[in-house]
Amino acid sequence: MLFARSVSFGSVVLVFCLTVPTYGEKVLRVDQRPEVEQTESSEYFLVFCARNSSNWGSGHAFVVWFQRDNVSGAEHAVAFGFYPEDEHAIAALIVGSGKVTDESTKNASNKPHMLTHRFIVQVNRTAFCKSLAMKKHWALQGYNYNIFHRNCAHFAFTVADASGIKLPKPDFAERPAKYLDRIMQTAKQAHAPLGQVLTR
Repeated sequence: MLFARSVSFGSVVLVFCLTVPTYGEKVLRVDQRPEVEQTESSEYFLVFCARNSSNWGSGHAFVVWFQRDNVSGAEHAVAFGFYPEDEHAIAALIVGSGKVTDESTKNASNKPHMLTHRFIVQVNRTAFCKSLAMKKHWALQGYNYNIFHRNCAHFAFTVADASGIKLPKPDFAERPAKYLDRIMQTAKQAHAPLGQVLTR
């Protein structure tokens, strides 16, 4: 088990913070911290997730920020993803205004069986803060959503890139699950033997 407990934004956090995969899910954990900084009193994790859509659709990718204080035992987690502003208009699902949304408000993101991939990356505080700054930038910038060129997978990619995690860019109209699968395979090769994909 990666974390024993966390209830900061609902039961979904328990799923994100366990290395034991749910049925049919792939989980990979890697350590991105420079060796010299592995003595920090707090631990910081970015969790890149993919899940199926509730009814129909290509699925969804989002990011969880998880922090644990090793002195007090306090834990905190938040999760955000990038969505069309109007999720009920078909045209807006292809191109239109976009918004960064708290995943705790999304029913599908709080269901363990909906998850298909979790890429858990331990980072240092600097990388963690840079990734949060990128999330804030997307929220304030008001980017348009484009299912082909600026979607939830692109949001995850830019968050990772800001933190120094080097991932391949999403392909044109690439489904979130396929993208997470591809970056996890790339990370597994780069971080062996720690980078082990767990499946069930």
